[in-house]
Amino acid sequence: MKETKSFFWVNLIYFIIMALFVCLRICTSMNVFSFLGETENYILTFVTQVGLMFILPLFMYTALKKQKVKKTLNDFSVKKISAKEIFISIAIGFLVFILNIFVSTFFSYFLELLGYHSYSGSTSVDSSWGSFFLTLLTVAILPAICEEFTHRGLLLSEYKKLGFKKAVLLTGLMFGLIHLNINQFFYATVIGMILAVVTLYSHSIFPAMIIHFMNNAINVYLSFAKAKGIFGANFYENLSSYFFGGSIFSNILFVTLSLTLLVYLLIILMNQLLKINVKNSIQSYTQNMALLAMRQEILNDIKTDEKPVMFEPPIMRTRTQSGERISVKIPYHILGFYMEPEIKPKGLDSLFFYSCLILGGLVTLATFIWGIL
Repeated sequence: MKETKSFFWVNLIYFIIMALFVCLRICTSMNVFSFLGETENYILTFVTQVGLMFILPLFMYTALKKQKVKKTLNDFSVKKISAKEIFISIAIGFLVFILNIFVSTFFSYFLELLGYHSYSGSTSVDSSWGSFFLTLLTVAILPAICEEFTHRGLLLSEYKKLGFKKAVLLTGLMFGLIHLNINQFFYATVIGMILAVVTLYSHSIFPAMIIHFMNNAINVYLSFAKAKGIFGANFYENLSSYFFGGSIFSNILFVTLSLTLLVYLLIILMNQLLKINVKNSIQSYTQNMALLAMRQEILNDIKTDEKPVMFEPPIMRTRTQSGERISVKIPYHILGFYMEPEIKPKGLDSLFFYSCLILGGLVTLATFIWGIL
């Protein structure tokens, strides 16, 4: 197993981010920043997103690893994608938005059965176009870039070494906890797991950013449309009557079939991202194997002080009735993730991992208790 020091540092960075985020929430609840007036939410959002979730992890990780920023960006899977992957990501983003409605509605209903009531302040929405674009920036664009940079960049770059399933589950859980709100925890965790799978399948953080943006941007637009009375103003009301307008039995049946179709389409689209990644990864891998084989042949045929290349291409030859069959064994990790654990953290390696779970869990639980009281 490889060294787990990097796992320790990544969790330390994330714990610092979460702790500072909690401090900001506490200060906000105590009206410490009330002197900022109407700009308070915008300024704090900028500080939280750009400062805590982008600049801090970027430079702290770079400093601890003693490497260049370019290498850090590569570690965080900041890699360009094709136009086809962009369109697939947009389609996934729309499906995730619909799925989010189902998940949030279900868990909100479940919490209400437990006696929880969410507090919401003023529901008035500024219907000016200036306010719309500013809200789009702070609610959709910045979170899509910065939150993905921290979770599908910083965390997933290390957690993927724990194995595919653990990486998806744990980064999704962390994404749910960082919201520090029981009402957002459940659907954020589900979306976080989907975004983790998309990032691992595509070997790039950009599809997750696009999907995240789509989910938040549609919500922003629909709120604006309702205030403005334009196209989409009655979207939620129409959707609710469409899915829940009949009898209980027909509602359950219709929702079940719709969710099944929705998940099926998501799987198809995510598999398309995986196929593109597989094709590119295998092509790159086979080219590298060919270059190594060529280098071995050249160095072994000439006199040189350099040690002979000890390279054995992963070629398997088997005899069949029709003749000799040649196959190439390609390691799974060339796709950018590991199906089985590559590291197994022990002892203090997981100190800040559990610290994050405890801190995020306690604050989230506190919001639940507050909602009941």
